[in-house]
Amino acid sequence: MDGDNGNVPIITEADAEGKAMAIDATTFDFYKTIGIEMVAGREFTEQQPADTLRGVLINQAAARSFGWTEEEALGKKIRVGAIVTDGEVIGVIPDFHFGPLRNAIEPLVVYYPRTRLQDIYIRFQNEDPSSFISSVQSDWNEIVPELPFDYVFMSEYITGLYAPEQFFSLLFNFFAVAAIVIACLGLYGLVSQDVVYRVREIGIRKVFGASVFGISMLIVKQFLLIVLVANLVAWPVCWLIMQQWLDQFSYHMPLNVYVFPLAGAATALMALLSVAGKTIAAAKVNPVKSLRSE
Repeated sequence: MDGDNGNVPIITEADAEGKAMAIDATTFDFYKTIGIEMVAGREFTEQQPADTLRGVLINQAAARSFGWTEEEALGKKIRVGAIVTDGEVIGVIPDFHFGPLRNAIEPLVVYYPRTRLQDIYIRFQNEDPSSFISSVQSDWNEIVPELPFDYVFMSEYITGLYAPEQFFSLLFNFFAVAAIVIACLGLYGLVSQDVVYRVREIGIRKVFGASVFGISMLIVKQFLLIVLVANLVAWPVCWLIMQQWLDQFSYHMPLNVYVFPLAGAATALMALLSVAGKTIAAAKVNPVKSLRSE
């Protein structure tokens, strides 16, 4: 966007590629069709044929970037590269998301297309979409039979914008569950091995009056200590990774600190459930049998 050329803002394709200013093209009553009301002025209309040559729409973000209010923007001269060389702002669109919600709302400039349409938007109120689509397809085949009829619902298109996040969530959940199961199996194996090595110790402690609960806690607490240390090491790493990932989104919830103690408590509980059965079973063994096995 060139700032000063006779006080006429010049919007170029380079700006659109650099994300400084998005450029789009729409035809008559587009925003009315998708349910967006103009903040000021009007959109392209058949009652004003000159709009197709000189008319330009901007959103509120673009107006702010030029230092205009919505009302001040109307009638301002503007140039959109080589497409609209003598443009005039005829309307201001409210700021709305024309891309995925992971991106902030950018300044937007809209002109009337100089080429043929790529998409046709149809708003309908029909409880039976299939009959409506059949009717539209029939009309389409009569008007442009040489072109294939293809359609997509807006709701499906919007859902598709977030397919990568949905896939990532599914993949993350799968590997998280797999990691937890593998960790619990490994912990159970360590407990089993530890119990085998401490059979004689367990028997001696029982002979001297140690309870099943006391012996079980003696074994369990050392593994809970390992889990605690692992959590203290993992928390700052997870915080850093999650914060960097969330920073990719313009709109995201804050990363709350209380999530990490809850995760630590959950892992401690899973560790306790993994080792409790084995330790209790070892503590209940007759000490005479334990000592004889040694």
